[in-house]
Amino acid sequence: SAHDEIVSQGKVKSGVYNWSKIFNGHAARVDEINPDSFDIIHVQLGGDNFDAPRLLRDKIGEPGPDKARIVVNLDYAPEYWDSYPPYPDLLRFQLLCADYVFSQSEIGSSILSSILGRAVPTMPHPVDVAGIAKLSVPFKDRDLSQVAVIPHRAQFAYSHVYPPASGEDYLKLLCSCSIAFDTYTHSTQGRATTELAALGIPTIGHRCVDAQRYCFAALTTDIHDVGAQRHQLERLLNDEGFYLAVSETAVKQVQTFNFERSKERFLRLIDHDRETYRPSGNGRARDDKGLAVLQETRKHTDATSVVLP
Repeated sequence: SAHDEIVSQGKVKSGVYNWSKIFNGHAARVDEINPDSFDIIHVQLGGDNFDAPRLLRDKIGEPGPDKARIVVNLDYAPEYWDSYPPYPDLLRFQLLCADYVFSQSEIGSSILSSILGRAVPTMPHPVDVAGIAKLSVPFKDRDLSQVAVIPHRAQFAYSHVYPPASGEDYLKLLCSCSIAFDTYTHSTQGRATTELAALGIPTIGHRCVDAQRYCFAALTTDIHDVGAQRHQLERLLNDEGFYLAVSETAVKQVQTFNFERSKERFLRLIDHDRETYRPSGNGRARDDKGLAVLQETRKHTDATSVVLP
C-alpha cells in the first residue's frame, strides 16, 4: 500500500531528518564524526548540541577546498532562541564557526542576517511531498465533519498533532481529516502545514507560519482573528468550489518544499563563493569575547543539557 511504501524504511520523519534522505547521510554525535569522510556536515543547532560547531571547527581547522564544510541552521522558532545558554553572545560565537548558516523561516533569516552581518538565506527543511501525496483521500470520500486542530507546541512536550507518537500514526490521523486549523503563533516554517498541503487538506492558520502564507493564502489570518477564521471554516464547509480551489492550490504550491527543489537550494548555497554566506572572515572565529563567554558557560552549564567539554 502507499502507506507501507512511505514508511518502509522505518518511522516517518520530518524536518531536518529529510536532509539525510536527500543526501544519503546519517545522524551522528560530534565525537563520532571523522570530518575527512564527509563533504558536508550539517548541524541543526539546539540546546543539546550547542557546542557542536566549535568542536567541528577544531577538528577540521581552517576552511579549504578539500575539507568538509560546516552548514548550520538554528533549531525551531526565534521565540525559543533565548533558551540557548547564554543568549545571544554564545549563539553568535557558535555560528561564527560555520562555513554557511541558513534558517528554515523568513523571520529567522532576517534576525540572523542582522546578528552576523552576512546574508543568511531561507531554506525550509525538505518535505516528502511525493510520498505523502500518495496517501491523500479523494474529495468524494472525505468527511467534512472531521477537523484536525494542530495544538501549539507549548501544549505538548514535542509534537504537532499528538502526544509523542510515530510518524505513521500521525499521517493516518491527518488522512482521516478534511479540514485543519493550525493554532501556531510562532515564526516557523510550518512542517505540519506543508504535510497537510501535500495531502490537499485545507488548513486555516496564522501568517507568522511561512508555509501557511505560501500554501494557504486564502485561509491565512492574523493571530486571534477568530471572526475571520470562523468565516473561512464556514465557507469550506458550504462552498465545494472554494474547498477544491484551496486544496488544488496547496498541492501545487507545496512542491516548492519537495526533495528535488530542496536539494537544488542546498547545492546553490554551497556552490556560492564562501565569502558570500560565510558568517565570519576566518575559519576559527576566535574573538576574545566569544572565548570568554564560552569559558564562563563551561563553569555553570549542566553537561546533560549542553555538550561542552
